[in-house]
Amino acid sequence: MTLVDLLEMLADWKAATERAPQGDLAASLTINRDRFDIAPQLMDILTNTARHLGWLTAEPDHDTAP
Repeated sequence: MTLVDLLEMLADWKAATERAPQGDLAASLTINRDRFDIAPQLMDILTNTARHLGWLTAEPDHDTAP
């Protein structure tokens, strides 16, 4: 993957939350972290990017246990 791929993935997750009635990017990040076994450092980068873009209304759960 490239950084562009990661940004596109994050944008896709954001778009999916906008199509869902109760969509929430923070919750989606948490779900996808567990689903795809995303490393903590990459999770921080995705979260920081979403926050920088103004896409987060809440913070994702950073617990590492499924």
